[in-house]
Amino acid sequence: TYSLRDDGLIRVQNRGYNVAEGAWSEAVGRADFVDSSRVGRLKVSFFGPFWGGYNVVRYDPARGLALVVGPKLDWVWILSRTAIPATDDLLRAESWLRSVGVDPESLHWTKHDPGMCAEGGSSE
Repeated sequence: TYSLRDDGLIRVQNRGYNVAEGAWSEAVGRADFVDSSRVGRLKVSFFGPFWGGYNVVRYDPARGLALVVGPKLDWVWILSRTAIPATDDLLRAESWLRSVGVDPESLHWTKHDPGMCAEGGSSE
């Protein structure tokens, strides 16, 4: 979940359910635009003064789907507004991955239980 902070930075809240522990975990950090707020190139920090690259390389607002890479292609995220994306959205994401040089088979695809995404009212 992303929201604007009072200081102009972006609040980044990552939540996930740890099946092994049977509990939700959360990390809250901050992000700032590197160049312009009109360019999807940000730096993100969850740990004090340490910042990492966060580059939105593909975005489809109509589908609620984004492809984000870190400073190198060994950090890749596919973000979806739904807990279980439609098959055509997954195919679109795989095409996006290939277009930036990432083999979709090299990724760990998280399996989501839609019932687990209901806590807190968000499936992001």
